[in-house]
Amino acid sequence: MKLGCLSGVLALACGLPLHAQVTVEVAQDQEQFLRDEALPLSVRVTNRSGKPLTLGADDSWLVFTVENMDGSVVGKLGDVPVQGTFTVKSSQTAHRLVDLMPYYAWKPGRFRVVATVKIREWEQEVSSPPARIEVGHAERGEARIYFGKDVDADPDFLR
Repeated sequence: MKLGCLSGVLALACGLPLHAQVTVEVAQDQEQFLRDEALPLSVRVTNRSGKPLTLGADDSWLVFTVENMDGSVVGKLGDVPVQGTFTVKSSQTAHRLVDLMPYYAWKPGRFRVVATVKIREWEQEVSSPPARIEVGHAERGEARIYFGKDVDADPDFLR
């Protein structure tokens, strides 16, 4: 009887869906950004699978979906560089920092960003819950300040 129960528990554990064993989150220090400033996001991959997880062998292991709040997809200007192999041991979390601003056609508005991790060795994909961000634009007439110096008042300053 005990052996039968143990076998049943092991069978259930082995059949757990991957999303319960590997989780993906998108974290940001702020939710509002100006157009053309850095838009740093941290993608957290937590491995609870019981075995090491190797990621980053190519640029397709991590992809992003960026949508307006109405569901329309924001156009891509290029692939986000994410290559760089690393291993996430079981019970560990890895972080990959990316700047999305140069790789999407941002316009002022509110957006949802989803990160999807492709795990080739398991032929699985795991997506994050959507992170919400807002991109605005600098108001005309705002002075640009560089280390306490008004750059607009002295155009030769940055030369």
